Amino acid sequence: MNTEERIDRYVSGLMEGDERQLFETEMSQDKNLEEEVRLQQEVVLAIQKKGLRQMMQDKEKEIRTRAARRWIYLPSALLAACLVIGIFFRIGHVRDCKELGESIVLEAVQMRGESDSDEILDAINAGKYEDALCQIEALRRQIPEFDLNSEEGQYDKMQFDNQMEDLDWFEAVAYMRMGKVRKARQCLSAIASNPDGAYASQAAEALKAL
Repeated sequence: MNTEERIDRYVSGLMEGDERQLFETEMSQDKNLEEEVRLQQEVVLAIQKKGLRQMMQDKEKEIRTRAARRWIYLPSALLAACLVIGIFFRIGHVRDCKELGESIVLEAVQMRGESDSDEILDAINAGKYEDALCQIEALRRQIPEFDLNSEEGQYDKMQFDNQMEDLDWFEAVAYMRMGKVRKARQCLSAIASNPDGAYASQAAEALKAL
């Protein structure tokens, strides 16, 4: 991976854990690299702050001028401009998604049996999101049988449903911290669709931010 690709990964928020720490160490030792990163961050922020409509108008005007001079095929040029702008907005969207996920504090909850959520939370907080998602999926597959004709069975079923809500929320936050906007929105939409759910209001607020 070349330097430009690494800068893109860093600025877009896709660089995590040891890779990010190593890159930041390199920046502290290489002022030229640090300056390149700073400039690219400024470009991304400038594009985000400027209205999309005005940006497209400016870009269209620029491309039309260039097309008149160089016989550029205009529709293709405009398409390229849209793609470039779309990439920058996607980078900003991914970063916002990750920051939103990081701002959510996850609390340990008692899970099935004698286990709890500590391992899942440790994995999420360590940036080991795939490990956390695998643990969540494994717990979901452990579906016990309930005697709904007894009070104990009804209570166990209620506890199980609550624990499934916890897992759904952990999964949504993991996807947010990964910057996977589409997956995060799918999870949040499912959680918010149950108005009586423990995390419904939090999910609805997160959806508004995404």
